[in-house]
Amino acid sequence: MDHHRTTSTVTAQPPSARDAALPLLGFGLLALLVAGMAPATAGAQEATATAATYGEVIDVEVVNVRVWVTDRDGNPVTGLRPSDFSVELDGEPAQITNLFEGRGGDTSEVPATVQLQTRPEAEIESVDAAGGGVGASSSSAVTTAASQQSRLIVYIDELHMGTLDRRRVIKDLREWLGDGGLDPESLLILQQLTDLRQVLPVGSSARDVDRALKKLRTAPTGVERSTGSKKLVVQRLWRLWDEGRQLTDRDPCQFFESNAEQEVVTYAQRASARARVSLSYLEEVSSFLAGLDGYKAVLYVGDTLETRPGQDLLELVQGLCPNSIDALPGDIASEEISTTFDQVAARANAGQVTLYTLQPSGLRVDSGYGVDQGTGDVRVNGAFDRALRQSSRDGLEQLAQQTGGEAYVNRNRFEKALDSMAEDLGTFYSLGITPPASRREGTMRLKVDVRGDRLSVRHRDSLELRSVRRRLFEQVMSAIHLGESQNPLQVRLASGTPRSAGEAVELPLIVRLPADSVTYLPTAEGELAELEVMVVARSPEYRGGSPVTRIYRTPRPADRDLLDLAMQLQLLPSGYVIGVGVWDRAAGQGSFVSTSIAVGPVGDS
Repeated sequence: MDHHRTTSTVTAQPPSARDAALPLLGFGLLALLVAGMAPATAGAQEATATAATYGEVIDVEVVNVRVWVTDRDGNPVTGLRPSDFSVELDGEPAQITNLFEGRGGDTSEVPATVQLQTRPEAEIESVDAAGGGVGASSSSAVTTAASQQSRLIVYIDELHMGTLDRRRVIKDLREWLGDGGLDPESLLILQQLTDLRQVLPVGSSARDVDRALKKLRTAPTGVERSTGSKKLVVQRLWRLWDEGRQLTDRDPCQFFESNAEQEVVTYAQRASARARVSLSYLEEVSSFLAGLDGYKAVLYVGDTLETRPGQDLLELVQGLCPNSIDALPGDIASEEISTTFDQVAARANAGQVTLYTLQPSGLRVDSGYGVDQGTGDVRVNGAFDRALRQSSRDGLEQLAQQTGGEAYVNRNRFEKALDSMAEDLGTFYSLGITPPASRREGTMRLKVDVRGDRLSVRHRDSLELRSVRRRLFEQVMSAIHLGESQNPLQVRLASGTPRSAGEAVELPLIVRLPADSVTYLPTAEGELAELEVMVVARSPEYRGGSPVTRIYRTPRPADRDLLDLAMQLQLLPSGYVIGVGVWDRAAGQGSFVSTSIAVGPVGDS
């Protein structure tokens, strides 16, 4: 189920003499880029053709769901068997095919009594036993240890973090990682402002980790943060209240209401915009992390992420003037973004990403701003404190709860929180689940129960059965953002001479691979390979756009050792990272690579 694609069928032909001399593009990766792609046109050799008939092709999917079981004291419970669990998807029982248990880094697999019926490998398009990459092809429902590796992504949200507490949380992170809390090569650190920056790439050393965290101790300048913005608004509201009381001792509300409403509305608009930026990037991060094998834990560090921006300020106004506005104006009420939180959680669940949220402000509650300024009203301070505190935590708790993680709030030291997350990374159960036969794609509600006296089980609340094309897209995105290239098909990229296409530039792109690296199957038209190619281009200037997918049906060339798959891209002038995925539909394996390229304006040809 992929709503962001263009698909056509192209018959590949031997390249012309000009194309054969195309320079090869070197593989590399620029800084983390989040942008889009202009619409692409099909190549000049595009032809109308029916899909090749390869006999019965099935998509057998085993989805791994990680769960945590604790006793009534919160201690992890080990040694459970598949029969101790029951799983429902959209209310229908699902079969548990195997159980993989991690115990503080030691892992073991326990097969269930239910086994998948297997088919010959030539008939299998994708058996996703790892619940991860498209290239995981197998004929059995066995979970591999590699598929259970854990990766940690530290996500620093500068739009929603104050400056006073960052040094404390960064200090604890440095000490925790320095004590061997996680393999540094499996760590990724992202910093989000109004753009997204990769502070530490995957595969770094412990020294690199320490350097990156040292830099993060200093807050970037010129950023309007939610915490600072709200503090100023609260102070202004208290001043307005004092001004109203000075004008009249009997009823200051008339003056206060008329001025306070605009303060609340302005804050709600700005806070909503900030929240949408952060949620948009969290969703994108979840999408490209989905292309990585194994379990991905995102530690989101931010003081607040409001599901209903401005609601706590409205309660302050109502506490002072009970007969005042009873709701935010319509244009602000529409900015409630709870559904956006649900979308982010669903995308994380689809990619086997779990969100842990950590609030650096901890027990320090900046709610009594009025009292700090020598003003305020004891009638409402307590209620407003509670509303402000809950508002700052609602989004953090929602994201963690829906994805199976934990929210670490209301604490001033973070060692125990980090140790708790580390325990999650090493002590868990991974249930291999086969969905009902009627469901092979789409999002489903997930419910896991466990037998035992007073045992509790924690897990994500939904999962998504992803199409092969969706998984192809996720691995292309991983190649773009993380440089996570997988290239069993030995794909290389070549470019032709760019041509002007109005404001855009038409760039010939050749996907080149050895002819013997793909599988040819007999059809009515002779032996053909069927290759699905997806191209995604990203630049800092252009965010959005769609991946472009082409299906190539090609015979084995008789006179050369290479296959050249041609495509025409239309891109606006910019610097791009181009990700390419090539999926051999018969063999059930793919290559995912990325390259950087600068596209400049050209004259008319």
